[in-house]
Amino acid sequence: MNQPPPPLNVRSLHELLNMQVPDIPFIVEPQLIAVGGSMFVFGDQELWKSWIAIELAFAVSTGTNWLGLYPTKKKRVLLIQTEQVELQYRKRIVKFAANINGNKPTDLFFATDLSIKFDNAFGLGILEARIQEYHPDLIIIDNLYHTITGAVADEAAVKHFIDGLGAFQQKYQTAFCIIHHPRKDQNSDNFDKSDIQNLYGSGTLLWWADTIAHVTKHPSFTDIRPMMQLEFQKVKNSEMGRPEPIRLRGDFETVRLTLH
Repeated sequence: MNQPPPPLNVRSLHELLNMQVPDIPFIVEPQLIAVGGSMFVFGDQELWKSWIAIELAFAVSTGTNWLGLYPTKKKRVLLIQTEQVELQYRKRIVKFAANINGNKPTDLFFATDLSIKFDNAFGLGILEARIQEYHPDLIIIDNLYHTITGAVADEAAVKHFIDGLGAFQQKYQTAFCIIHHPRKDQNSDNFDKSDIQNLYGSGTLLWWADTIAHVTKHPSFTDIRPMMQLEFQKVKNSEMGRPEPIRLRGDFETVRLTLH
């Protein structure tokens, strides 16, 4: 692993221009998640976001295409889940793993904790210990709401959370993907859901994320035939612009998402 630069490392213009550096490696293409990068996946509840996260975890840990479309590089993945008790979450993983082809990934790890918070020194210390122990290249946190002490709109709490993850990005080159629900007061038909800062409840989150993926109901969505649209609203590192929106169908029997 490359050693991070010292804090506030200063270079002259000549040194900066003549640095011998490799191309920025990406874990998920096209330039969606860089090594040490960040992505948010957000949308209303019951839109299969947790399954999208599980799809990402299995894809990256096996080096296969995420959602059947986006190429990945095989990396170590830690998925931290904070919504369900472990036995209930295990049911999801068992069902998902039963419907994948090939060998099961050996570089995929899970942690379930309904009380852990990452906007304080204690929780961040625990997270750093796990990073040092398991060396994940990508950490998926599902979800943001349950991993900060204050409200998502509380800039102080969110800044502490982001500062902590940012330190790990620089120190360990760990990438993060955060799953997030919009605020509960946004169910009104009068709410402008194109305003992604309001959806986040925090401008800090909007600023920090390299990539933002928004999951919405497709017009053909039904409870028995869930159809979602995934749209990348921000891809900061892309030199090719934002990918086209895609349509995903969830299958309750296989708990897999397929392109439609």
